[in-house]
Amino acid sequence: FGAEGLRHFLALVVMLEENYRTGYFQWNVNHVLREMGYERDPSGAFNIELKKKATEILLLLTNLTIVATRKDSRREEVRLQKLFHIDSQHLIKYSNGVINNTIAIQASPYWYQDAFFQDAKNRKGRQYTKLLRKIITENHWKHSLTIYLSTLLSIFWRISRGKPRSFSVKNLVAWCNVDL
Repeated sequence: FGAEGLRHFLALVVMLEENYRTGYFQWNVNHVLREMGYERDPSGAFNIELKKKATEILLLLTNLTIVATRKDSRREEVRLQKLFHIDSQHLIKYSNGVINNTIAIQASPYWYQDAFFQDAKNRKGRQYTKLLRKIITENHWKHSLTIYLSTLLSIFWRISRGKPRSFSVKNLVAWCNVDL
């Protein structure tokens, strides 16, 4: 789903963070679309195709797995971890392709807790999502590069935590193979 899928992924991260960093939240298609800045139709509802796409992206994101490989001369170690889990036991997907249920989504502790909890004494509130809250409302057709680079920035930020800051816009652009 390209930049649109990244936008939905970042919306999940924002909602996890703003649910008191518990690692879970209640997903609802209308709430997600509202938080992402989508406009409602004159009837007051969100476009059905938009709801269908949000449902498809949710199902994709809740099935993503991180694959980490570590090799040395003798062996290769592979770790597989899901990013998100759906805690709901019973979902109804209507003929129009939309899940209207409220779904309990949980981030796997493998990536979520380590990324957000440096140490319990140093929590400073919702600083991480200040930028992301703005990014998730960007038009993914007009600003796909902004969404892509902001996602990489957040990844690089977490990777380099506690190390000298070795990332820059120039490094991000080079990593994306974008000509300066």
